[in-house]
Amino acid sequence: AKVVGLSNFTQLFASNEFITAIGVTFTFTIISVALETILGLAIALLINGTFPGRGLVRASILVPWAFPTVISAQIWYLMYNDRTGIVSYILQQMHLLPVGGTLLQSTSGIVTAAIITDVWKTTPFMALLILAGLQVIPNELYEAAGVDGSTRFQQFWTITLPLVAESLVIALLFRTLAALGVFDLLYILGGNQVQSIASYSYNNMFTRSTFDFAPGVAAAVVLFIMGLIISLLYLLVIRITRR
Repeated sequence: AKVVGLSNFTQLFASNEFITAIGVTFTFTIISVALETILGLAIALLINGTFPGRGLVRASILVPWAFPTVISAQIWYLMYNDRTGIVSYILQQMHLLPVGGTLLQSTSGIVTAAIITDVWKTTPFMALLILAGLQVIPNELYEAAGVDGSTRFQQFWTITLPLVAESLVIALLFRTLAALGVFDLLYILGGNQVQSIASYSYNNMFTRSTFDFAPGVAAAVVLFIMGLIISLLYLLVIRITRR
């Protein structure tokens, strides 16, 4: 057997196709996770209080998360349709797209469409995890802060955010790892026009006539190492928040 050493990885990083896949993966991950975190935190704060129909509101918010990703992608694919899709119609009326245009006609548009779909589907997941952290914060802390004359923002910054930090980091860990492995969402919305690291690996191993496993496996190893490094960084942050 021939020992190839690191030559597969050298060839992999010399491939413009793989470098593009890295860019797509990190663009999707950073933007989608950031938006999901901000929106998830806002929703969690809104539904954390006591109000009539609280249980129904919480259950309804989780509906998008209950859909499998494939189903969510198909639903949004129809909404991105250039003729009958409501999203395309709105963007055309706002002159952000030409008449008959759609987000799915360009690489950047497909990535944007995937981010929108992912944010819609997964924000409830973030809200649920953050809400779990909010539920254990004693209300007496807010009452004492109110007596001291602190504003709502000051209470959020000095009480809520520090005490919910661990739940927030755990939610970020789950979502970041899931976003790094994005495959089905991009595939349904754009076919093979846009590749993430996961789809690059899959396409090389299973869909091309050459069945060239070497670059596909190397890409999978790179994705695993990225996930491992990010996990360790998040775990470090969790340890810091516990001090």
